[in-house]
Amino acid sequence: MKNDEIEFQWIAKEIDVSHLMYKMPAYIKEMIDEIEKADLEGNVAVYAQVCDDLEIYTKLLVPEVLTMHEWHMFCEKYSFPPE
Repeated sequence: MKNDEIEFQWIAKEIDVSHLMYKMPAYIKEMIDEIEKADLEGNVAVYAQVCDDLEIYTKLLVPEVLTMHEWHMFCEKYSFPPE
């Protein structure tokens, strides 16, 4: 999903992780797609669950794929409750 022209209600628009997406395995990209869909549909339960899952699965990519700073960026962008 291309999110530059979409208005999300919970995803932090001001945090840009697009430059990190090339590093992400397919399952992480699928989780982000699911988070974006849940946000657009207003599905709080799915949004919260997949955000929690994303936090865990991206943490497993530290330090081989992501730095701690990059991981924190993902957690802040896709957090619940939204900050």
